[in-house]
Amino acid sequence: MADERGRIERIPYELCVLVALRKAIRRREIWVEGGKIWRNPEADLPADFDDNRDVHYEALKKPRDPAAFIADLQRRHTAALDRLDKAMRKGTTGGVKITRKKGEPWISVPPLGKQEEPTGLKALKTEISRRWGVIDLLDVLKDVAHVTDYTSAFASVVSRTVIDEAVLQRRLLLCLYGLGRTSGSSEWPTAWPRPRCRPGSATMRRRCDEPAGCSSTGTTCARRSASSSTPP
Repeated sequence: MADERGRIERIPYELCVLVALRKAIRRREIWVEGGKIWRNPEADLPADFDDNRDVHYEALKKPRDPAAFIADLQRRHTAALDRLDKAMRKGTTGGVKITRKKGEPWISVPPLGKQEEPTGLKALKTEISRRWGVIDLLDVLKDVAHVTDYTSAFASVVSRTVIDEAVLQRRLLLCLYGLGRTSGSSEWPTAWPRPRCRPGSATMRRRCDEPAGCSSTGTTCARRSASSSTPP
């Protein structure tokens, strides 16, 4: 690929190489020396794999013959497609249908509906709220950061940063709080109220600037310690 002056553009080639490298690593064709997830796939095998192949293949319930393995996989795949074809004609697929995507046949699966909350989880939330009251998510994030300094573990993708460490910590706390609000994690027990201020507002910034221990978490933890000393 060249620009208007006929010079080779390196960035597209570098991106193509990175994409190909990513695919090869995910296929385990290339591994990372010293890595854990993407290490040499031979290291995932038991130490006596070569000497006791029959035992390990039997434990995995897989044939040693690759042709037999592929034939069984094709048979199960064909049987599954046959069941889908019969269900399509009977209208019992639960919303699964054959459509087209970019001109090619495509199996469309409807999204799953919201599942009912388990009874045990409801009871757990109610008991936590009864014992220890309300702990706001922002207070939890702030106090844990004060104790463990976990925000220092976030690394930047650039070689240098000019943002003050305290300012960066406040921004990280607000980002984490926003992610928790989006996923619903700020309301673990159903009885816990939703905070009445949005991330990034003046109230939220002021709460991030409060020293740990002055927040509601300190009072709640003190009440929790007192209540935990007595049997339920």
